[in-house]
Amino acid sequence: MVPAAVVLAALFLARADAPVLEVREAFWGFDGKVVPGEFNPVSIRIANAGSVPFDGVLRLGQRLYGNTRIGAEILLPCYLSPGTERWIQFHPFVMEPDDPWILAWKGGNAEMPRPAPGPPGFVFLSEPDNPLALPRALRPFPANLFPTTVSATSGLRGVALDRVPRLDPAARLAFLDWFRGGGEVHLLKGDDGRHPAFPAEFAPLRDPRQAGAGRLFRHEQTRREATEKGLTGKEMRARPKDERGGREGDPFSSFFESLSRLVTPRHDWTLIYILAIAYLLLAGPAHFLLARRVRNYRLVLLAVFGTVGLFAFLFYLVGRRGYDEATTVHSVSYARSLAPGEWDAIQWKHVFVVKGDIYGIRHPGPHHLYAFPERIDSVPGAIRVGADSGIDVDIPLYSSRAFLHRGKMQGPDLGVRIVNWGKAASPEGLALETGPGFPAGSVEAWAFRGGAGGTLRREGNRLLAGDLSGKWNSPEEDDEYRYRGYNRHYGDEVPGPALTLHVANQCLGILKRRVAEIPELPGGPLFGLAAPVDSLHVLVWAEAPASFGLQSNGLGRERGFVLYHQIFRKPE
Repeated sequence: MVPAAVVLAALFLARADAPVLEVREAFWGFDGKVVPGEFNPVSIRIANAGSVPFDGVLRLGQRLYGNTRIGAEILLPCYLSPGTERWIQFHPFVMEPDDPWILAWKGGNAEMPRPAPGPPGFVFLSEPDNPLALPRALRPFPANLFPTTVSATSGLRGVALDRVPRLDPAARLAFLDWFRGGGEVHLLKGDDGRHPAFPAEFAPLRDPRQAGAGRLFRHEQTRREATEKGLTGKEMRARPKDERGGREGDPFSSFFESLSRLVTPRHDWTLIYILAIAYLLLAGPAHFLLARRVRNYRLVLLAVFGTVGLFAFLFYLVGRRGYDEATTVHSVSYARSLAPGEWDAIQWKHVFVVKGDIYGIRHPGPHHLYAFPERIDSVPGAIRVGADSGIDVDIPLYSSRAFLHRGKMQGPDLGVRIVNWGKAASPEGLALETGPGFPAGSVEAWAFRGGAGGTLRREGNRLLAGDLSGKWNSPEEDDEYRYRGYNRHYGDEVPGPALTLHVANQCLGILKRRVAEIPELPGGPLFGLAAPVDSLHVLVWAEAPASFGLQSNGLGRERGFVLYHQIFRKPE
């Protein structure tokens, strides 16, 4: 028998040879707060206090009451040598900030600080190795922690700089994409009394023609004198409670429910009832009478088994395969222009399968973000991040899975340019020219500026101002209002192809109205967008291109619609 002392010593040595991970620091967002209903970064400083390297996977997930996991965990491979530490970053979709988030690894876990809700942040981009160059009133954010994808910058409204930030190539591209998509950069005077001079790698900050919807401001203050209100002229406040991305307050929560209608079987219940009554008559009275007339019990049993088998096959045809059910993917997307042919896309996707399996889903390019925001229980799957980002999810036979995706996508270059700016306060007299990449077929377009807007009519390769009644985004006129009376107005009489377009238009009504409310949003701009009220917003609704589709074996091509959004500044 092995002595107890030997067993304890062996256990002690085994534990001493294992990596010991510790979370030294963690904070949410850019200024310590999160924007509910958006993907938000959480930066974590983790250390290996053990004597052997840690080479494993870190898992971040949200918990509910009783330690029940919500949604799917986010997986991040990590290698950490003994006695070292490093910063890591996740970008989870935060719906309800009150529920705890847990970082787990093999042999341990740590609870993250509770995220506090707030508006998109305004920060000073600081250098981590220069603690003496910190501002007094502005919230500092280390430049080395800037996200590697523009899709994680919804919680960032503006940045103050007094020097050229040191960013790795992926972070620099994300920073410039954020700026071109509508970000604000405020330049302060440095220690030498001059504004920073940007090298060629920061071309959008050097050349206004490459700035897109971004805005660049120069100030006379230094980092010691600057305040957020002094630089921007306002202080943002948090969104009201009913707009915080919770199920009841999320204006997009109905998207998944609408998309699920497209794969709901449309059974012929009259035929099903007739078959059920016939089966009951044959299985009961008919076989009883047959047994009394035919003395050969083998024939009676054969008739019973034949009846059961025949009706099982008939119910199978009528209830499932007879209605052309097939694996399908439907989606609705909102795409904000970053550069010609480049879009920051948010996609609501619904997958229905006829074969149960673990499906690997991804999109072209690295650093895509995924979430299952409609799930209040655990999802049998995982979310991968980084260069090989995607999701692996178990979808049972004849069932569906809905998920949210956001990423930088390659798409068509619409080639829209301004021919005539029109009146200053409205799109009246507006004329736009489209390029060869503009979607063909059934396309709808709108424009708004300064609170006024209307439809654009297409004439050849031009878009001209049409109906400028100003009521185009009112609740009484848009599809969101009609969507609430769906059963009353449409019932179950809408055929398949028309239903697909109708459901897409329901989602369009919500998107269109929310985009038009950008200047008035009390919690900050929608999708992290920041653009002056006098900017021209052009919206184009069309079928989604193939490049916006997901990639997965066994799922095929998806059918979807996209709302393109481009922002134009008035020509100088």
